[in-house]
Amino acid sequence: MLPALTIGLLAVALVLSFALPGGSYTMESGGSTAGGALRVLVLGMLSLAALLIAVVLPRMMRRAVGRYRHSDPPHLSGTESAISVDAVGSLRRLGWTVAAEGPDAVRLAKHRWSVWSPLLLHIGLVVVLASAFLAFASESRGVLVLHEGEQILAGTSLQGAVVGVLGSEPVLPGTILGGAVTPAYWPQGGTRQLTAEHVDVETGEPVVLEVNRITRWRGVRLFPSQTWGRVYYVRFDGAELSEQVLQIDVPAGAGLGEAGYRDLDLGQSPYDVRLKAIENVSAEGAVQPTLVLRLEEDGEVAAQEELSLLTTATVGPYAVSLLSADETWQEIFVVRQTGVGTLMVGIVLVVVGSVALYLFPPADVWVVKDGDVDRLVVRAGKLGQTGVADQIARAMEAHE
Repeated sequence: MLPALTIGLLAVALVLSFALPGGSYTMESGGSTAGGALRVLVLGMLSLAALLIAVVLPRMMRRAVGRYRHSDPPHLSGTESAISVDAVGSLRRLGWTVAAEGPDAVRLAKHRWSVWSPLLLHIGLVVVLASAFLAFASESRGVLVLHEGEQILAGTSLQGAVVGVLGSEPVLPGTILGGAVTPAYWPQGGTRQLTAEHVDVETGEPVVLEVNRITRWRGVRLFPSQTWGRVYYVRFDGAELSEQVLQIDVPAGAGLGEAGYRDLDLGQSPYDVRLKAIENVSAEGAVQPTLVLRLEEDGEVAAQEELSLLTTATVGPYAVSLLSADETWQEIFVVRQTGVGTLMVGIVLVVVGSVALYLFPPADVWVVKDGDVDRLVVRAGKLGQTGVADQIARAMEAHE
């Protein structure tokens, strides 16, 4: 019942953690009441499961030590089968080893070392549960928007902070210099990969980011999202704007020919300004962006023009020039989490303990003298009973 209860608690805790907003084990510190209750419930379940196992670990240790060292022959009940062959020699030829030997009894063991596997399995479960608790409670996460050529200093606070109950406010752990984002596309036009090579300013080492790849840097993990785009430098002239140059980040679409949008506030302008960016392929095969600027007034389109590099277009009352579209930017999740390495160690312990327990169950066979005959006494768990019976039958048949 204990393993079943523990696994059930762990499964429920994991399901609840994945149900939390933001796809994280944590939730914003000022989250909703329901979110806070879920967070506390997950932590409580992990703690309860770990406590249940930890309570029985000393008993399991004593049991394993007693079984490993046990050398007293069992008491005969009179129902054991009498044998008239050399059972000890036959079993030793099948790989059984003599663990204890006395004048009236011999103990043979198979997979004797596996008596520790249940203990190893449960220690692994405790490590997994405790590490999951620590990782869950200590996680902090923030969002970094990094532009090509931009240098962001260590200690800079991150956007959209998500902090666990034991976590600290997420900040950038080192100074980083933004590099260019290079997209790769499928033949059908969809985005296949985004690659960016930034630079750790203090060491000069590259910090390479790819979608679906975890990059570890200065104690944090970096997860680039699929949100990226170009930096457009656009000059407006006319009306209340006088040769004003704006740096505008417009997200790219989901692939070639797909549009990304950005709304722009021009201050005192009576128009709502919308920008649409599309990544296209030129006749030479190079990827080049297209930028469309639209002016809307009271929900109606007042003017719309496609902008070309270093040319001036008249859009409503403005003369608009696209000066540059060479630089890129991307969104990066910065996650700090303690206990992930220990969690992996716990998983390895669980796997090793489970494999040893189910594939190599420990078993003992006593050959006890009872007057003029020898009798066999088998000591094996439910997992090993069938295998032991088969081996004994084979040993007896081979000797006949």
